Amino acid sequence: MDNAAMQLLYAVENILCMRGILQVEFTEKKGRLAAAGISFAGMLVFQSMVGFGENMVPVFLGSRLLLALMIFSGGVGVNILKFLFCIFYMSVLTDPVETLLFIGERHFAFYWREPVGLILYDLAFIGILAAMAWLISKHDIWKDRIRSIPVHYYAIGLALSFCADVIAYFVKTAEPGMPLPMKDFVDILCTLLVEAIYLVWVFLVVLDNHRRRYQRESQLKSRYLEMARAHYQSLEAHVAEVRRIRHDMRYHLAVIGNYLKQGKTKEASDYLEEEGIRLDSLTALPFDTGNQLASAVVAYEKGRMAPDMSLYCEGKLPKDMKVQDYDLCCIFSNLLSNAREACERLTEKEKAVVLRLKQTEGRMALLVENPIEWEIDTKNLISHTTKENNSEHGYGLLNVKEAVEAYQGEFDISAEDGMFRVRIII
Repeated sequence: MDNAAMQLLYAVENILCMRGILQVEFTEKKGRLAAAGISFAGMLVFQSMVGFGENMVPVFLGSRLLLALMIFSGGVGVNILKFLFCIFYMSVLTDPVETLLFIGERHFAFYWREPVGLILYDLAFIGILAAMAWLISKHDIWKDRIRSIPVHYYAIGLALSFCADVIAYFVKTAEPGMPLPMKDFVDILCTLLVEAIYLVWVFLVVLDNHRRRYQRESQLKSRYLEMARAHYQSLEAHVAEVRRIRHDMRYHLAVIGNYLKQGKTKEASDYLEEEGIRLDSLTALPFDTGNQLASAVVAYEKGRMAPDMSLYCEGKLPKDMKVQDYDLCCIFSNLLSNAREACERLTEKEKAVVLRLKQTEGRMALLVENPIEWEIDTKNLISHTTKENNSEHGYGLLNVKEAVEAYQGEFDISAEDGMFRVRIII
């Protein structure tokens, strides 16, 4: 009975680690969930009544792995890797506690590894995992960053945990002949070394996250310079056109005056209307968002669009908007780039990107929408940050969300009625 209870607690720990900490989603197939629960409960009942003898450890390890594969969505290989990572890397929390308990056992003559003690110990550990999962659930950016961890880092974590376990094993085999104070010292020293090895993985993940972020920032800044250069070139051409029109203005006024002297008011009116239309087409900027940087980004993305693709821009940004240039460029370039790339995949619907801007009490309200011909899982979309994912919309959305949340803004994604929409208020 005690063994079955321990195996149940181990399974709960695995589920908390994978779902609450590694952010692996549960499957939506209720049949799989029911089958997993029934099969695992049956094994617990069999263990409590008959038992598996010496095969208990491999049987339950395999059953916990099968349970994880059945209740979680995603690739089998990736989930196996994450399951093994959970089993070994949870030692980063348990090793320090166990070291203290072993030292206390030597000095105070209590044996904590009795069934009741182990159950209480695992219940406390489950409480810690639940608290960590709850804390992560309160921060969307944390969840998105965890989901975006490259898979190969879990393999690196397994390798590091193997090194840590080997060190701990050899230290334990060398302890029996040591004096009691030396055992305590070696245990503490070994625990510190093992924890340092475990934390190497955390350091590598954080370092890689910063590397990828700075790389994306560098690329975005390079694109910003290219956008600004193209935009200012278009402004120079616009100014040159205005100067040419001013140079010809005397001629146009002379023609209109001549019509009026001859009493040909209709001809004068027609000429004025015709020239007015032509002047509007020549002097109007292609995109005027009310912000030169945003206009440069919009014009740049329009320039990258195929001839069969349209970009509609409505509204203007507030002039007193307190958004840094880099963040504004990040938001506009990522959203418009994603929308453009999604339109390139369309085969039936009109390839059109719509950008709507609105001023709300000095804040920027932005909507970018484009047609889609496929299903999009908006729950996990932000964690898809490479071009190899099923949806092109994933690239850069994490950066956009971080930029919006830096200003305590609102960020919303939806995919309904064949349209993909991103709404932002800053």
